[in-house]
Amino acid sequence: DAVGSARAGAGGYAEMVANAERAASEGDVERAAGWLIEAGEGLRSQRRWEEAVDAFRKLAVLGMARDDHYGAWTEAARQAGMASLVLEALSAQARWHVEAGRRSSARKAAEEMLLVDPKNDLAAEILSQVGSTLPRD
Repeated sequence: DAVGSARAGAGGYAEMVANAERAASEGDVERAAGWLIEAGEGLRSQRRWEEAVDAFRKLAVLGMARDDHYGAWTEAARQAGMASLVLEALSAQARWHVEAGRRSSARKAAEEMLLVDPKNDLAAEILSQVGSTLPRD
């Protein structure tokens, strides 16, 4: 939006992340989350993938990430071309779904992890918790 673009232009997305960190340190998690969401989306729109990954990671650490944020994190990690970042995003998403009792969504994220790393122990553990739709060898 115009306000976000103006703020991004004035101080940049890095400043938004810094503002989020400051807000979080002051205990204002809601404001921190707002900054991180705006920065993450803006960084994605500029194809600054690794910085977007960092913003969404911080949002998850705050406990304020939602399904679409985890999806954005995963997509930014894929675009960055680093399997380790993709696995990190998917594992965070799978654990978040497990904690919320969303078994099918947790299963989907864990199965995607196995597509990146077929021997991923965390994915196997999550699938054993929620059940797998994958055929067994």
